[in-house]
Amino acid sequence: MKKIPLILLPGTLCDNTMWEFQLNKLKRIADCKIISLQQDSIEKMAKDVLEQAPDRFALAGFSMGGNVAIEVVKQAPKRVLKLALLDINPNPPRPEQIEGWKTFIGMAREGEFASITPHYLLPNMVSPNAEDQISSTIIKMAEHIGKDTMIKQMTALINRPDGRKTLQGVECPTLLLTGEEDVLCTTDTHKEMNKHLSHSELVIIKNSGHMTTLEQPEAVYSALHNWLLNK
Repeated sequence: MKKIPLILLPGTLCDNTMWEFQLNKLKRIADCKIISLQQDSIEKMAKDVLEQAPDRFALAGFSMGGNVAIEVVKQAPKRVLKLALLDINPNPPRPEQIEGWKTFIGMAREGEFASITPHYLLPNMVSPNAEDQISSTIIKMAEHIGKDTMIKQMTALINRPDGRKTLQGVECPTLLLTGEEDVLCTTDTHKEMNKHLSHSELVIIKNSGHMTTLEQPEAVYSALHNWLLNK
Protein backbone atom coordinates (compact mmCIF):
# COMPACT_ATOMS: atom_id res chain seq x y z
CA MET A 1 0.00 0.00 0.00
CA LYS A 2 1.37 3.38 -0.99
CA LYS A 3 1.75 5.65 2.03
CA ILE A 4 -0.02 8.99 2.08
CA PRO A 5 2.26 12.01 2.68
CA LEU A 6 1.35 13.61 6.02
CA ILE A 7 2.51 17.02 7.24
CA LEU A 8 2.19 17.72 11.00
CA LEU A 9 2.26 21.28 12.33
CA PRO A 10 2.94 22.02 16.02
CA GLY A 11 1.44 24.74 18.19
CA THR A 12 2.93 27.82 19.84
CA LEU A 13 6.07 26.99 21.86
CA CYS A 14 5.79 23.34 20.82
CA ASP A 15 8.38 21.21 19.03
CA ASN A 16 8.35 17.72 17.50
CA THR A 17 7.86 16.17 20.94
CA MET A 18 4.17 17.02 20.92
CA TRP A 19 3.63 14.70 17.92
CA GLU A 20 6.11 11.99 18.93
CA PHE A 21 3.61 9.32 20.04
CA GLN A 22 1.33 9.78 17.02
CA LEU A 23 4.20 9.99 14.53
CA ASN A 24 5.76 6.73 15.71
CA LYS A 25 2.50 4.89 15.02
CA LEU A 26 1.26 6.80 11.97
CA LYS A 27 4.51 6.26 10.06
CA ARG A 28 3.29 2.69 9.39
CA ILE A 29 0.63 4.12 7.06
CA ALA A 30 1.94 7.60 6.21
CA ASP A 31 5.12 9.36 5.15
CA CYS A 32 5.22 11.79 8.06
CA LYS A 33 7.02 15.12 8.26
CA ILE A 34 6.85 17.71 11.05
CA ILE A 35 7.45 21.29 9.92
CA SER A 36 8.46 23.87 12.53
CA LEU A 37 6.76 27.27 12.41
CA GLN A 38 9.24 30.10 12.93
CA GLN A 39 7.96 33.09 10.94
CA ASP A 40 6.25 36.20 12.29
CA SER A 41 2.97 35.79 10.36
CA ILE A 42 0.54 32.96 9.71
CA GLU A 43 0.73 33.69 5.98
CA LYS A 44 4.54 33.34 5.92
CA MET A 45 4.34 30.15 7.97
CA ALA A 46 1.90 28.68 5.43
CA LYS A 47 4.20 29.65 2.58
CA ASP A 48 7.06 27.84 4.35
CA VAL A 49 4.92 24.72 4.70
CA LEU A 50 4.00 24.72 1.02
CA GLU A 51 7.66 25.12 0.03
CA GLN A 52 8.63 22.06 2.11
CA ALA A 53 5.61 19.86 1.36
CA PRO A 54 5.14 17.39 -1.50
CA ASP A 55 2.77 18.23 -4.36
CA ARG A 56 -0.25 16.74 -2.56
CA PHE A 57 -0.49 15.77 1.09
CA ALA A 58 -2.63 15.29 4.18
CA LEU A 59 -2.25 18.09 6.70
CA ALA A 60 -2.75 18.09 10.48
CA GLY A 61 -2.28 21.23 12.58
CA PHE A 62 -2.47 21.70 16.33
CA SER A 63 -3.57 25.04 17.86
CA MET A 64 -1.53 27.74 16.05
CA GLY A 65 -0.51 25.00 13.61
CA GLY A 66 -4.21 24.61 12.83
CA ASN A 67 -4.43 28.29 11.91
CA VAL A 68 -1.47 27.77 9.62
CA ALA A 69 -3.14 24.68 8.14
CA ILE A 70 -6.23 26.74 7.27
CA GLU A 71 -4.01 29.33 5.59
CA VAL A 72 -2.26 26.54 3.64
CA VAL A 73 -5.65 25.47 2.31
CA LYS A 74 -6.41 29.09 1.42
CA GLN A 75 -3.13 29.48 -0.48
CA ALA A 76 -3.18 26.07 -2.20
CA PRO A 77 -6.55 24.31 -1.82
CA LYS A 78 -5.89 21.67 -4.47
CA ARG A 79 -2.73 20.41 -2.77
CA VAL A 80 -4.37 19.37 0.53
CA LEU A 81 -5.89 15.88 0.31
CA LYS A 82 -7.17 15.72 3.89
CA LEU A 83 -7.26 18.25 6.72
CA ALA A 84 -7.11 17.71 10.49
CA LEU A 85 -7.53 20.62 12.92
CA LEU A 86 -6.72 19.87 16.54
CA ASP A 87 -7.60 22.19 19.43
CA ILE A 88 -7.81 25.31 17.29
CA ASN A 89 -9.69 28.60 17.10
CA PRO A 90 -10.24 29.90 13.54
CA ASN A 91 -11.63 33.25 14.74
CA PRO A 92 -9.57 36.45 14.70
CA PRO A 93 -8.01 37.19 18.10
CA ARG A 94 -9.96 38.98 20.81
CA PRO A 95 -8.56 42.25 22.28
CA GLU A 96 -7.70 40.57 25.59
CA GLN A 97 -5.77 37.83 23.76
CA ILE A 98 -3.77 40.44 21.84
CA GLU A 99 -2.94 42.25 25.08
CA GLY A 100 -1.83 38.97 26.66
CA TRP A 101 0.51 38.12 23.80
CA LYS A 102 1.95 41.64 23.82
CA THR A 103 2.59 41.29 27.56
CA PHE A 104 4.43 37.99 27.05
CA ILE A 105 6.51 39.49 24.22
CA GLY A 106 7.49 42.33 26.56
CA MET A 107 8.34 39.89 29.36
CA ALA A 108 10.51 37.84 27.00
CA ARG A 109 12.41 40.91 25.86
CA GLU A 110 12.99 41.92 29.49
CA GLY A 111 14.59 38.61 30.43
CA GLU A 112 11.51 36.87 31.88
CA PHE A 113 11.02 34.29 29.13
CA ALA A 114 11.63 31.31 31.43
CA SER A 115 8.69 32.23 33.68
CA ILE A 116 6.06 32.61 30.94
CA THR A 117 5.20 28.97 30.29
CA PRO A 118 5.24 27.53 33.84
CA HIS A 119 3.53 30.46 35.54
CA TYR A 120 1.21 31.95 32.90
CA LEU A 121 0.55 29.53 30.01
CA LEU A 122 0.63 26.08 31.61
CA PRO A 123 -2.40 26.42 33.92
CA ASN A 124 -4.72 26.77 30.89
CA MET A 125 -2.97 24.20 28.69
CA VAL A 126 -3.73 20.92 30.46
CA SER A 127 -6.52 19.28 32.39
CA PRO A 128 -6.27 19.73 36.19
CA ASN A 129 -5.79 15.94 36.37
CA ALA A 130 -2.90 15.82 33.88
CA GLU A 131 0.25 14.01 34.97
CA ASP A 132 3.20 16.13 36.12
CA GLN A 133 5.33 14.63 33.36
CA ILE A 134 3.14 16.32 30.74
CA SER A 135 3.70 19.73 32.34
CA SER A 136 7.46 19.05 32.39
CA THR A 137 7.36 18.17 28.68
CA ILE A 138 5.53 21.39 27.84
CA ILE A 139 8.09 23.47 29.75
CA LYS A 140 10.99 21.68 28.04
CA MET A 141 9.45 22.27 24.60
CA ALA A 142 9.12 25.99 25.35
CA GLU A 143 12.75 26.15 26.46
CA HIS A 144 13.79 24.42 23.25
CA ILE A 145 11.75 26.78 21.05
CA GLY A 146 13.28 29.77 22.80
CA LYS A 147 12.58 33.46 23.22
CA ASP A 148 13.14 34.67 19.65
CA THR A 149 10.83 32.14 18.02
CA MET A 150 8.18 32.70 20.71
CA ILE A 151 8.19 36.43 19.89
CA LYS A 152 7.71 35.64 16.20
CA GLN A 153 4.93 33.14 16.91
CA MET A 154 3.04 35.48 19.22
CA THR A 155 3.42 38.31 16.72
CA ALA A 156 1.83 35.98 14.16
CA LEU A 157 -1.02 35.23 16.56
CA ILE A 158 -1.64 38.93 17.21
CA ASN A 159 -2.22 39.37 13.47
CA ARG A 160 -3.96 36.02 12.98
CA PRO A 161 -6.34 36.06 9.99
CA ASP A 162 -9.99 35.07 10.24
CA GLY A 163 -10.05 31.49 8.99
CA ARG A 164 -13.82 30.98 9.02
CA LYS A 165 -14.46 31.96 5.41
CA THR A 166 -11.70 29.65 4.18
CA LEU A 167 -13.14 26.79 6.23
CA GLN A 168 -16.54 27.20 4.62
CA GLY A 169 -14.95 26.44 1.26
CA VAL A 170 -13.00 23.34 2.39
CA GLU A 171 -14.04 20.31 0.35
CA CYS A 172 -11.55 17.66 1.48
CA PRO A 173 -12.29 15.22 4.35
CA THR A 174 -11.71 17.12 7.59
CA LEU A 175 -11.17 15.95 11.16
CA LEU A 176 -11.97 18.36 13.98
CA LEU A 177 -10.57 17.25 17.33
CA THR A 178 -10.47 18.88 20.75
CA GLY A 179 -10.12 18.03 24.41
CA GLU A 180 -13.36 17.98 26.36
CA GLU A 181 -11.74 20.23 28.98
CA ASP A 182 -9.92 22.56 26.57
CA VAL A 183 -10.49 26.11 27.88
CA LEU A 184 -8.39 27.77 25.17
CA CYS A 185 -10.07 26.28 22.07
CA THR A 186 -13.38 25.02 23.37
CA THR A 187 -15.68 22.22 22.27
CA ASP A 188 -18.25 24.89 21.33
CA THR A 189 -15.75 26.46 18.92
CA HIS A 190 -15.21 23.08 17.25
CA LYS A 191 -18.95 22.35 17.10
CA GLU A 192 -19.44 25.69 15.35
CA MET A 193 -16.74 24.84 12.80
CA ASN A 194 -18.34 21.45 12.24
CA LYS A 195 -21.63 23.10 11.24
CA HIS A 196 -19.98 24.88 8.32
CA LEU A 197 -17.88 22.05 6.92
CA SER A 198 -19.36 19.74 4.32
CA HIS A 199 -17.12 16.68 4.88
CA SER A 200 -16.12 16.79 8.54
CA GLU A 201 -16.02 14.61 11.61
CA LEU A 202 -15.88 16.00 15.15
CA VAL A 203 -14.01 14.03 17.82
CA ILE A 204 -14.06 15.22 21.43
CA ILE A 205 -11.34 13.65 23.57
CA LYS A 206 -12.39 12.89 27.13
CA ASN A 207 -10.15 13.60 30.14
CA SER A 208 -8.04 16.10 28.22
CA GLY A 209 -7.41 19.82 28.18
CA HIS A 210 -5.75 21.71 25.32
CA MET A 211 -2.69 19.47 24.91
CA THR A 212 -4.57 16.46 23.55
CA THR A 213 -1.59 14.84 21.78
CA LEU A 214 0.25 14.59 25.10
CA GLU A 215 -2.66 14.12 27.50
CA GLN A 216 -4.48 11.39 25.57
CA PRO A 217 -1.96 10.26 22.93
CA GLU A 218 -3.62 6.95 22.06
CA ALA A 219 -7.05 8.50 21.50
CA VAL A 220 -5.57 11.20 19.27
CA TYR A 221 -3.58 8.61 17.31
CA SER A 222 -6.74 6.54 16.80
CA ALA A 223 -8.67 9.53 15.46
CA LEU A 224 -5.85 10.49 13.08
CA HIS A 225 -5.43 6.88 11.93
CA ASN A 226 -9.12 6.61 11.06
CA TRP A 227 -9.10 10.00 9.32
CA LEU A 228 -6.15 9.00 7.14
CA LEU A 229 -7.61 5.64 6.12
CA ASN A 230 -11.21 6.72 5.54
CA LYS A 231 -12.02 7.48 1.93
